[in-house]
Amino acid sequence: MVMASAAAQAYQIADVVRLRAVELWSIVTDGSANTIDLEYVWSANEVLGNSVIHSDTSLGTSRPAHVYAKPPKHSLASFTQSTANADVAFKMNVPAGAIIDVHLTYSLRDSAGVQAVTGAIAGATAGTMYIRALNSSVSTSTLPPISVLSL
Repeated sequence: MVMASAAAQAYQIADVVRLRAVELWSIVTDGSANTIDLEYVWSANEVLGNSVIHSDTSLGTSRPAHVYAKPPKHSLASFTQSTANADVAFKMNVPAGAIIDVHLTYSLRDSAGVQAVTGAIAGATAGTMYIRALNSSVSTSTLPPISVLSL
């Protein structure tokens, strides 16, 4: 999570983050079925030991595919991480248009100086909080959190 200070400049506001769960939703409007899945990784982008793949298949437009999965106990993803950590926490397969809801707990920076984010952001509004792309810390995309005001 970052706070924009100008159209192409932002600063991180959290010092550490903990992943609580990931929730995926997917529906196909043409009535066909599609499958979504999520798998937590253990370290260095590798799945070790007894891996569990959380998956679901939509049954047309009346029953969307839905997955809600917490990180396994004692996995890298289940512990508090520095925001500078670039390790992969989970892998997922979803079609375009799927909803990805990431449940996080942030600890805000209180004693450290502000830190500019890596890579530029584009078209930001100063004073607005943004979520960066899930797959890259250097992406130029800015994804504002959905709020009551934007519904």
